[in-house]
Amino acid sequence: MDVVGNGLTGQINGLGIYLVGPEKQKIDVEFGSTCISIPSYSNIGARTASRFFTEAWNAAVDQIKFELNAGILPPFGSGVKAEFKAAILNNMQANLPGSSFSTGSGCAGKVSTSNAQYC
Repeated sequence: MDVVGNGLTGQINGLGIYLVGPEKQKIDVEFGSTCISIPSYSNIGARTASRFFTEAWNAAVDQIKFELNAGILPPFGSGVKAEFKAAILNNMQANLPGSSFSTGSGCAGKVSTSNAQYC
């Protein structure tokens, strides 16, 4: 993550996850190039910001798995993707309001970029 304007920003290419629904449905959630921004008021460094995103991601994975298995969330790709994206953003906002997570086109300008592997 790099300091950009009033925060830390980083790009992750190829971000996604492969899930299995309660009846063995295959659910492929692809975000493509994503941009993550964390406001500078948080006074955290790049390593902590990266860890913060990983924790928000992992909490969202747990939430989506629970909702799928409990029958709360229908096991269809587009609905799962929207709910998963919202869960990530909600987790980020709950801990550091003003954080953002956008998908599809990456970050504008030159920022640190990493490549993700599906989990």
